[in-house]
Amino acid sequence: MRARPASTPLAHALAQFASGPHQALQDPPLRGLVETGFADCIAVLVAGWPSPAARIVREATARWRERIEDRALVIATAAHALDYDDTAFGAHPSAILVPALLAASCERPISGAEAIAAYLVGYEIWADLTARDRDPLHGKGWHPSAVFGAVAAAAAAGRALDLDTDQLANALNIAASMSGGVTANFGSMMKPVQLGRAAQSGLLAVRLSRLGLRAGEDALGAADGLLAALSPHGNCDTATAPALTRLPYVRRHGLNIKLWPACYAAHRLIDAGVQLHARYGPLDPDAVVRIEAELGATQSAVLRHRRPDKAEQAKFSAEFCIASALRAGDCAPDRFSDAFVESAPIQALMERTVRRLTTEQDPEEPTHAPFDRLTVVMKDGSRRTSDAIRVPTGHCTRPAEPKRLRAKFQHCVEPVLGAAGASALQARVDALATCGDIREILPITELEKQA
Repeated sequence: MRARPASTPLAHALAQFASGPHQALQDPPLRGLVETGFADCIAVLVAGWPSPAARIVREATARWRERIEDRALVIATAAHALDYDDTAFGAHPSAILVPALLAASCERPISGAEAIAAYLVGYEIWADLTARDRDPLHGKGWHPSAVFGAVAAAAAAGRALDLDTDQLANALNIAASMSGGVTANFGSMMKPVQLGRAAQSGLLAVRLSRLGLRAGEDALGAADGLLAALSPHGNCDTATAPALTRLPYVRRHGLNIKLWPACYAAHRLIDAGVQLHARYGPLDPDAVVRIEAELGATQSAVLRHRRPDKAEQAKFSAEFCIASALRAGDCAPDRFSDAFVESAPIQALMERTVRRLTTEQDPEEPTHAPFDRLTVVMKDGSRRTSDAIRVPTGHCTRPAEPKRLRAKFQHCVEPVLGAAGASALQARVDALATCGDIREILPITELEKQA
């Protein structure tokens, strides 16, 4: 990266990248990564479509089928409703970028190849903005996906809808004033709506820019712009020019596919609990003195619910995720029911769990500690300790097997569309790279029949 000329606003520099031709967009491994992100996102949004949050948003947005920005709101809310969607650089890229592109395709046909290129552009710009601050936004209470996702959605949709560089830069600056979301809403129905609003805002920014609404020239990088205003401690870099042509961020961070529908901050602890369950069998609460959970301070803050009594809160509870893994051997979707959360063994295990926090950060994932670990202290004096878990299964450096990803897809889609519908949808998603119009992928009509 190099110093950015003072005369070049950050949004314009990013827009030059977004609107330009890039050989790297044709890279087969990167294409495969986006195809995985699309498939996983389609699966979890179908599973999330009947959720209360998604249903309420549809009811509140009467014209969502007609307005692309409201369509993005509805689809992205469903995609994040179960907190089962992928992650990267401390955010949820696919649950915003995929819905934004699916919605944009209702304005003009977008081919699968165009969608893949636009996704990568949105991803890189999002990651670039995230990397400009040394301190995680979570630590200040900001929801990073809801903040930078709006700008990324504008970038992806703007490229797909053929905005020129000036229009696209203006759209990014407009989106800077539409960013927002707070971690206080984690564990509530509002959390997925924050992602929905980000996708909606990105599409609205594109529409407003194309119609001639003008924003400030440097709403992203100015001293009083978005980056500086959000920064927890003022440690943000707004002077360095983006160097994104080779798509460095997607090559470095990839996508982390969730195997459990819970906050990603808990997934290493879930793996630790699953490991101990495999070694020792289901944990009896009556045999336990305490469960010690080692994790990072920022993770702990995000996992805000220590004694949840409802499924929504349980998704953001280290104690619940640990208890489920130790007792049941997993944190499968069926575990996130009020009945299971309220059950006596799970409540007892949660009560016996204590958090041991560290402020050390994983350099690749600053919101996480270098590793997480569980130790179960038994009444007979023995101690059961898991391995130090540095990345969970499904992480880009520890990917899940294809058959497990297929099983997740089927498990998400079959309850909503049936076995035949799930197979047909899988075939359409598998053909993303060659499809002429990505509207063919998302079965809105079928979803509406089932909702």
